[in-house]
Amino acid sequence: MSYLLDERVAMLREMENGYGVTEDFGLLNACIHCLKPNEAVLLLSQEAERSSKLRNGLLRKVSKDLQTSPSLDHSELANRMIIRLGQADARGRQGVGYCLSTLLPDLPTEIQRGAQLAFLRSRFIGLRRRGYKAIAADPTPEMDYLTEAWVAFQDAECAWLLVKLLSPQDLVGMKEGILPHLSEGWQISRLYLRMSTVDPLVVEELNRIDGIAYSYVLAKLGRSISIEQAKALFARYETDERLGLLVWSIGQMKLWDVLVWFKSRLSDVQQERHVDLMAKFGT
Repeated sequence: MSYLLDERVAMLREMENGYGVTEDFGLLNACIHCLKPNEAVLLLSQEAERSSKLRNGLLRKVSKDLQTSPSLDHSELANRMIIRLGQADARGRQGVGYCLSTLLPDLPTEIQRGAQLAFLRSRFIGLRRRGYKAIAADPTPEMDYLTEAWVAFQDAECAWLLVKLLSPQDLVGMKEGILPHLSEGWQISRLYLRMSTVDPLVVEELNRIDGIAYSYVLAKLGRSISIEQAKALFARYETDERLGLLVWSIGQMKLWDVLVWFKSRLSDVQQERHVDLMAKFGT
């Protein structure tokens, strides 16, 4: 590190510590912006593991330089960070992961892939979540990375990405493993909507799992159910918070008579929902 840079670093650290003032009016960030790109890279490499105003200012500077004038220095910084992911303590690991995630979209593809793999292979869920986020934002994701992470960890975040990105044919084969990790009805609906493109009959099993999701998927597919089935679904889910989605689905199926029947029961349904709510809160 040059003598001039040593002086700059000393001044930046002094400003970060406040040097007796409560407001610097953006002076620290303005000074960081004056650093040369290679100087900012060097300092960020040193500061990445700790959360600080200096680290965050350096990260913004390096990110801007990377977007406007990417260089070998940026690639080398990212590679050093990938290595540090497996060496740093818990606090440092999160700091490095944050910096690497911020820079990732603008790095060369091969380095993006290396970072994604490092995230997804980590035994720490916080880093794997960064990997899932990176895969989700990747226009051409490496599905082998995702399926490898699924076999190793079976995270809920991974299950949802598989639902969105895996081919419908593969989803049919992996359905039994993925389904228990989908906690929301809309996620289950998405799974069955995608599988229905290769196996239209698969939707029928959804009625046993989640009747509201079942009605929604049928409505999206332009299919319908009988009046008796629709009334049974209303009776089954009248206290469910997603009742409005069931009403919407029945409307999409154009089951007018069922909607008129449900209108006649609105007062009773409202009372049932009130009683159910009170029971949940023990009052």
